[in-house]
Amino acid sequence: MYSMKKVVGALVVIGAVAGYSNSFADSSDKVDPGTISPCQYLPMVGNPTNPTTQKVCVDVPVNLTKARVVFNMDEASAMDGPTTPIGMKHMVQLAGALKSRIAQGLIEAEDVSIIGVFHGADASMLLNDAYWATQIDPSTGTNYVGNPYKAWLEQLLAIEKGGVHLQLEICGVTMSSKGWKNSDLYVSPDATNSKILVNQGAIGRLIALENAKFAYIQPGK
Repeated sequence: MYSMKKVVGALVVIGAVAGYSNSFADSSDKVDPGTISPCQYLPMVGNPTNPTTQKVCVDVPVNLTKARVVFNMDEASAMDGPTTPIGMKHMVQLAGALKSRIAQGLIEAEDVSIIGVFHGADASMLLNDAYWATQIDPSTGTNYVGNPYKAWLEQLLAIEKGGVHLQLEICGVTMSSKGWKNSDLYVSPDATNSKILVNQGAIGRLIALENAKFAYIQPGK
């Protein structure tokens, strides 16, 4: 039995602050809590303007110089409302924030890698319209007309084209146990977008990525 820490519903929030250091200790080994005073009205992930109608004053800014993140997507269908999968939403938000930082020269593109590892029943989110057309939508009692997560997949698959390394992986062990084939995987109609990748096994892949110092995030409720 292995032990793996979970960061449930976690999301990296990135704010750019001039002169702020990401170090948590100075040369005298005194702990730096990373706080600023007074707080500052910094841009937020998913809400970069931090509008005056809902000003949030930040005490702890986050300035990343490297971001290597793996999302464990075995609870990927947990929803934030009826149409928003939490895991995909968090991946989009993080990737968007990092894309902005790359464009501003605050982080190098080669220092960014976001990987989503889908396994278990929810790995079906990465399957094509033909598969989903055989499944019943519980909200209507009729078959789906296509993959209900298609819009989110398209956002994620297009991100690498925009300068952020992001890849979606499905567990080969899950595919084998479910009888899914490579031809069942979702393919973007935009041929320039990335494709769904198959790994040899999700658990081993997660261990390997943690050993490679990827931050581990598990979305869900």
